[in-house]
Amino acid sequence: MAHEIFAVPLDEVSENPFAAPCSPESIDAELMRIESAEKWAATWGAVCGCSAIIVGKVAYVVNEGTQHWQFYPEMEKVLLRWPRATPATWWLMLETDNNTDAVLFSKLATAVEHFHPYVLNEEYGAMFAVWLLALVRDKMRKYSAEEYRRNADAFDAFKAGVGRIDG
Repeated sequence: MAHEIFAVPLDEVSENPFAAPCSPESIDAELMRIESAEKWAATWGAVCGCSAIIVGKVAYVVNEGTQHWQFYPEMEKVLLRWPRATPATWWLMLETDNNTDAVLFSKLATAVEHFHPYVLNEEYGAMFAVWLLALVRDKMRKYSAEEYRRNADAFDAFKAGVGRIDG
């Protein structure tokens, strides 16, 4: 089953050695950097060379989909600590761990290419937005796992004395 939750002893849980250390201040800075789904989509849409239509669709899907997203912890608890957070900025922050903004935008742009929110009524537009976000989230998790594996293999090889293997 995809995304199962496993119970493991606490001493087996470790931080991602390839990620920057996380603190409340770094989360504040990340939320300030993202600012809004529209700004984030415009920034990364320009980097990826996408049209304004695709950028608008990405912002729409992120805003609409996250309004119906089930967060853990719940947004009410998040807002107690980070009042600047919105469902959209919180989702984007969670999904762009390890500076994968361009990858996330690319996957969102591909997902929304044939999405036409003005054709659907409000209920179906929200349903498709949530579905597209879940699809992209799953693709990002697979990408992150593959990237982590590549980094871990390179790190293990380096520790074994092979030297750098990244060229």
